[in-house]
Amino acid sequence: MNKFIVLEGGDGVGKSTICEHLSERIEAMLIKTPGEIHSPIRSLVEGEAQPLAKFLYYLSSVKYASDLVAAVLRDGPVVCDRYIWSSLVGYSVYSQRGVWDIKREFQFIMDGLEIPNHTILLTVQEGEQLRRIYERNGEIMTGSDTLSYNQSSFRRMINNMYLEIAEREDWLVVDTSTKAIDDTLFEIMNVL
Repeated sequence: MNKFIVLEGGDGVGKSTICEHLSERIEAMLIKTPGEIHSPIRSLVEGEAQPLAKFLYYLSSVKYASDLVAAVLRDGPVVCDRYIWSSLVGYSVYSQRGVWDIKREFQFIMDGLEIPNHTILLTVQEGEQLRRIYERNGEIMTGSDTLSYNQSSFRRMINNMYLEIAEREDWLVVDTSTKAIDDTLFEIMNVL
C-alpha cells in the first residue's frame, strides 16, 4: 500500500523544503495546499476576505488536494505540504474559536477526505522561525507570514495549537531549529 504523508506546522518551520526533499527521497508525488489551481485568488483572499471566507478557500484547496491524493495513491506515495489541520488551526486563531469545536462543526467535510498514514509536525525555535520567514520573503510577505512575523501572540498561538493537536493525534514532532535537512529526513524516515 502506498503511503500518504503530511507535514504540518507554522510558517517558517521548513515544511516546503522538507516536503521537497522527502518526496524526492521516497519517490513520491508532492502536493501542496493551496495548490496552483488556487493561486490566482490567494492574495485577494488573504488580503481582503473575512476569516470564514479564508477558511472556506483553504478548505476547498484541501478537498481538491484530497481528491488528487486519492487518485495518485493508486500508483505511488504522496507527500503533502499542509493539509486539513493547517486550515483548522488558521481559522481557529483568526476567528478566536476552539479548534476542536471547528473540527466537530466541519466533520462532515473531513469525513470525505483522504486520511494520511503519517502526519509530521515540524517545529522551530522562535528566533529561527522569524529569521526564516524574513529570509524567505524579505519585505513582501503573505498575510500569514506577516502575522507570524509581526505578532508574537499570533505566532505563539499557532505553534502551541499545533503542539496540542500533535500530542492528541499522536504525530511525530520534529524540531528543525538546528538540524540539517538530512538529519530531519532521517528522523522522519524512521517512522515511515
